Amino acid sequence: MYTVSASCASSYQSRRPSATTLHRLLRPPSPSDTPITACHAPPPLIQHAYETHRTTRNAHQGAQLLSPSFTGMSVDPILQELVYAAGTHRIPELEAAAREKRRPDEIDTRNCLTFWARPTAQVREMIGEVQARIRKLCDDIWLMPLDNLHLTVLEIAHSRTRPEIDAITALLRPTLKQTVNLPLSPKHRAVLIRPLLSFDSAALAISFVPEAATSESSYTYHHLRRDFYQAAVDSGVAIGSRYTVPSAHVTVARFVTGGGAESWDVRRREEWVRGIERINAWIEREWRGRVRWVVGEERGVEFRRGLLWYGGGNAVAVGKPL
Repeated sequence: MYTVSASCASSYQSRRPSATTLHRLLRPPSPSDTPITACHAPPPLIQHAYETHRTTRNAHQGAQLLSPSFTGMSVDPILQELVYAAGTHRIPELEAAAREKRRPDEIDTRNCLTFWARPTAQVREMIGEVQARIRKLCDDIWLMPLDNLHLTVLEIAHSRTRPEIDAITALLRPTLKQTVNLPLSPKHRAVLIRPLLSFDSAALAISFVPEAATSESSYTYHHLRRDFYQAAVDSGVAIGSRYTVPSAHVTVARFVTGGGAESWDVRRREEWVRGIERINAWIEREWRGRVRWVVGEERGVEFRRGLLWYGGGNAVAVGKPL
């Protein structure tokens, strides 16, 4: 998780937060840091950190894609082989090599353990329309099935063996029912707003920012992540998460073929970036003011294990929906 500097609260009152302030607000913990036990910064500053992260990242990724040093899109080799074996996508490079089709459990052995939130029907509808627009821009892409869409509230472990996952699950099991049902409490209601299509050379995701505050509560999605983190730590688990940035995102597409620079000349890359900008303009116009996702709404938070990278795996515990 992220360490929140108490000094941010006072600085926010007098000036717009600088990059240094935002880094202090949500920085990956060092060995001498204590994981978040209180979010002292005001909710507007937390929201600003999430917003700054995603807009800065989109700008950087756009510049990287259009750079003369561009070396190609980042094709996911494991997903590529999975869809090749399943026969759902043509993968010319594997077909040309006459690659033998292996079983899924031979291809992907990365066992993970996470707490997931599932998007509401409204958010899934929006993402389905976004995916249709992405497909028009590029055929060399895999779209996350709508039933597999998820938001990682907290990743406990990734790329581990089954026995390792079994051992971690055993530590968490006594408190799982209480943890997955945290959002049921009115004081743990976290809301996500302002969808945006975020991207890099490997994938695309719909990102959100925490609602800053309501008349009833100043609790945010960042506080919810803190509380899931603390519940796991209190169970004796060491957190091994890949997610050390202020982000709330749902992956919607990944590249699986045709990623080479020879397939992506500058004209195609320019059209790709412009296409993403058009999609975001459409989201802004048609959806941004309508989407308000309460985490745990319609479907409860899931504690999930197994081969989770592409929305699979098995639910160990599922919270009650709001």
